[in-house]
Amino acid sequence: MCVNRLFSHKSVKMLRPREHYDDWFSLFMLHQNRARHGQTNYIPEQFLADFLDLVVWGHEHDCLIEPSWNGVQNFYITQPGSTVATSLSDSETKPKHCALLLINRRNFKLRKLPLETVRPFYLEDVVLSESHINPGDPDVVRKVETFCAEKVSSLLDKAGIVVFMKCICFESRPANLV
Repeated sequence: MCVNRLFSHKSVKMLRPREHYDDWFSLFMLHQNRARHGQTNYIPEQFLADFLDLVVWGHEHDCLIEPSWNGVQNFYITQPGSTVATSLSDSETKPKHCALLLINRRNFKLRKLPLETVRPFYLEDVVLSESHINPGDPDVVRKVETFCAEKVSSLLDKAGIVVFMKCICFESRPANLV
């Protein structure tokens, strides 16, 4: 059954916590057509719950990374687009971006990051028990963040990408992300 039909028949239920629901950031990600390609070949924005804070819309090729406000449904939408050119269209000539999503309580900020190469893929296991980090250390959270940032940075270096970790500062994190 197609996703449009599931929404149309009210078969999709979006839930949130019953208590303190306003304390939660509601993020919804989907990989479906946003643009209308026929009567049921897309998901209209009004199908989505109005309690959402941010919708990350995949599948579409256009990079519309800056969040846009849907005043009817009262949520923001970001559409990262494809990371590589996949069709011969004008929209594919524009720069490709990804974003770093920063969330603080019910507020968010997207930090737009330009893609400079085709995305390579590397996978490496991180086993904290094999690291020098002592779980009883009172500064364990910062040390784990630093350790992970170094792992990510080394993988980015390995991939030959200009490291955009300058934008992500684990050691001097801002007190208020937004």
